[in-house]
Amino acid sequence: QQRTAISIRGDYEGEESGEVLEAIRGMMAGIELPPGYDWSFGGRVEQVQDEQGEMGINILLAVLCVYFVMAALFESFVHPLVIMLCIPFAALGVVWTLMLTDTPMNLMAMIGIVILIGIVVNNGIVLLDHIHGLRKRGRDRSRAILEGCADRFRPILMTAATTILGLLPLAVGRASVGDGYYYPMARSIMGGLAASTLLTLIVLPTFYVLSERASAQIRRTISWGLGRGALPWRDSAAVKVQAPSSSRDWR
Repeated sequence: QQRTAISIRGDYEGEESGEVLEAIRGMMAGIELPPGYDWSFGGRVEQVQDEQGEMGINILLAVLCVYFVMAALFESFVHPLVIMLCIPFAALGVVWTLMLTDTPMNLMAMIGIVILIGIVVNNGIVLLDHIHGLRKRGRDRSRAILEGCADRFRPILMTAATTILGLLPLAVGRASVGDGYYYPMARSIMGGLAASTLLTLIVLPTFYVLSERASAQIRRTISWGLGRGALPWRDSAAVKVQAPSSSRDWR
């Protein structure tokens, strides 16, 4: 901004970027600058903060896109919601994995969360679609859930295990692009996928039954409400309308 400035650059590793920025703010607050002098973070820090804000919007858009695609495929608005409930449990897996491995929640980890949104729903889609197929063949709901979970248990574990093992070298290595390492992204995907896989086989059938019961209750309530609203019309006196016999009678 047309002012003389001195740039000071430092690298950090193993700490949250927010903690580093707060430490710098505290240090600079204790320095008394001469009149007319001030300090500010460089453009790189501001760029990273803007990118993190944009990643939050990208996560929301990813959730909406996944929901609309599943709603079109299942031809239902309720069943995709049941599958989407697996995403919060995957987020718990991400948080616990990053905490246990002392991994920072940076831009790479947020990219892993965006990728994870499209991965964790795969197990739910496979399981729920198989349950629907069994119900179309004549099984009742409870029997279809038990058979569907038993049939899809091994394929779900195999697909999750191959993905997690494939990301293992990236999670323990130090591959990087520019100043960013890839391991936070790999660890977030691995933790979220492991947690969602284990919880999908337990939580998804539970939410499926609850959603079916809630939908049935809502339909009964709507039917009852429509029936109650039609009673006054049924009891009201009929009105008979006759056409005029001539134009003179009409006038």
